[in-house]
Amino acid sequence: HNGSLVRYFSGGHTSPIFSLGLASNGTLVSGGTNGLIVLWDLYTGELTRTLTETGMGSVLNLLLLNNEYLASSDESNRIRIW
Repeated sequence: HNGSLVRYFSGGHTSPIFSLGLASNGTLVSGGTNGLIVLWDLYTGELTRTLTETGMGSVLNLLLLNNEYLASSDESNRIRIW
């Protein structure tokens, strides 16, 4: 790869993005200060799903578990499994 931009992901977040994760199935996951977790198709750049729950603060960490579950932590001092 020559260092040039390959793909641009936009939409989904309306505030800064704090965390990223990548699953081996080609799903890119991003978490932002707006309390949203957004799932993207890495190969097309398409937004495939948005996750949120009442009371979530800024998403601080994301961890993908076996391409089946997603663990997130946020400013509400909770860990959530999706």
